[in-house]
Amino acid sequence: MEKTPDRHCRRAQGTFEYVLLLGGSLLTVTIALYVLTQSGPQIDDKNTCLIQARNALTCFNTDGTFDNTKTFTYKTQTLKCDCTAASAGVQSPTLTATTTPTPSPTPTPTPSATPTPTPTATPTPTLTATPSPTPTTTPTPSPTSTPSATPTPTPLPTPCPGTTISCGQPGQCQTCPNPSPVAVYSANTCQGNTVVRTRTDNVAYCSYNTCGIKQSIPTTETIQTCTAAQSPTYSTNHCTGTSLYRTKTTYTPTCTNGACSQTQTNTEDLVQNRPAPNPAYTSGPNTCQGNTVVRTRTDNVAYCSYNTCGIKQSIPTTETIQTCIAPATCQNGACVSPAITGCHIVPQTSTWNYGSEGFATAQCPSGESAIGGGGYCNPSGLYSSTPSATAYTTHCFWGTAYASAVCCKVNSPASVRIVLGASGASSQASCQPNEKLTGGGGACSGLTNQGLYQIEPSGNVFTAACQNGNAIAYAVCLNNAGSTNIQQYTATGSGSATANCGTGTITGGGGAGPTDKSNPYMTTNLYNLEIANPITNGFSVRRSNPQLSAPPVRAVAICATP
Repeated sequence: MEKTPDRHCRRAQGTFEYVLLLGGSLLTVTIALYVLTQSGPQIDDKNTCLIQARNALTCFNTDGTFDNTKTFTYKTQTLKCDCTAASAGVQSPTLTATTTPTPSPTPTPTPSATPTPTPTATPTPTLTATPSPTPTTTPTPSPTSTPSATPTPTPLPTPCPGTTISCGQPGQCQTCPNPSPVAVYSANTCQGNTVVRTRTDNVAYCSYNTCGIKQSIPTTETIQTCTAAQSPTYSTNHCTGTSLYRTKTTYTPTCTNGACSQTQTNTEDLVQNRPAPNPAYTSGPNTCQGNTVVRTRTDNVAYCSYNTCGIKQSIPTTETIQTCIAPATCQNGACVSPAITGCHIVPQTSTWNYGSEGFATAQCPSGESAIGGGGYCNPSGLYSSTPSATAYTTHCFWGTAYASAVCCKVNSPASVRIVLGASGASSQASCQPNEKLTGGGGACSGLTNQGLYQIEPSGNVFTAACQNGNAIAYAVCLNNAGSTNIQQYTATGSGSATANCGTGTITGGGGAGPTDKSNPYMTTNLYNLEIANPITNGFSVRRSNPQLSAPPVRAVAICATP
């Protein structure tokens, strides 16, 4: 009876030790499984790693060969394509072929119907994964425990040759079909002056034992650079205004709507410029239309016709050169002012000097010139009758002298000059061919009791002659007569005669002469001139002859038409 409690104690102690041993075994198995899990993938993980490496595009070279040294991502880890560490210094994950541990059956305690002596150590089941803590004595394995079988490792996949993509079970190879189409192209577009398109390649891939097609990143490829330009073209010549042009079309290469084209630009290209007429016009001589100076003008005009430029003459036109303002008139295509205007006769009479010579001078007003004149004596004959630039003087033998000057305003550029002839029995004073004779006179010199029997104009010459002595002739010459028309009119009579000028004319001067110089009676002092005097629109003469009541005489008047 005393041993009963000891027996119960021993039973309790054995149960406790058995539970403690079982808990330690389970803890050891759990720790071993955790360590194996953290150290690397198991055999199935490595097989999967190698299969995925064979399907990873990054594990292949550009020529399609598998490269163990390249890397890929496997379960968030960067590994080499042989499923080893990607870089030095990083511990390679433990990828070994392991078997799954078979857990030991739970040991059943032996019923203690009969008390059995307690062994020094409680027997524990054997665990193949991790040895249990070392007891003081080696436990005997339970007779009911079955030892784990050693697993056979799965063979690694064999690399596939060439560009074959491994896409089967480990150790198998298959070729994924080629993409069709290999590339997909977008429509052509323009980048600046270049035609481009986007190319997207269809790439065969293998993933998770399945072949497929995926598209690469699009790339831009050049189709054509628009650089060739067509040479310029030209239209036929055409006239624009008075110049010759042609249309020049220039072609510029450009890219439009994905294709090369050429932009046309039209410009006017000068072929021939309008010629400058030289001379610009031609004109005829000046003529008169009434009191207006005109001329005919024909312009040389540039023209363009039938693709040809040239010069042609316009229809002649009449253009006005000058309108003559009175008193100027149009003569021979020019405005001509009269050389003399405002003519009038200025008379002058001397006092009676019986028994002595008589003198009389008719003086023109200031600003006027004497273009001629005359005079007479009473009761004697004329000794001299001479003009000066502004006056006319009469010299008688004796008695009263009368003088008359024809005074006019001489308009510039006209002028009056006095010309004297050489002294002689018959003296002549002549005007130049471009001058006109408007008056004159003469003077006797030498012997006494002489008298003028001839002072007579003829054309541009004035003649003077005296009885029994020499004479000197005077001529009044008008230069640049302009429109002044000079004419001479002659009249004859017995004893006296008057030469008349026409209407609208003025008397410039005049003279008288014998009708027959061959008759000696005509050249003696019996035929002395008593009167050789201008009158309005004429010239009057008278010859004295005591023996003949009416000796024949000729009168000449110089008449001017302003």
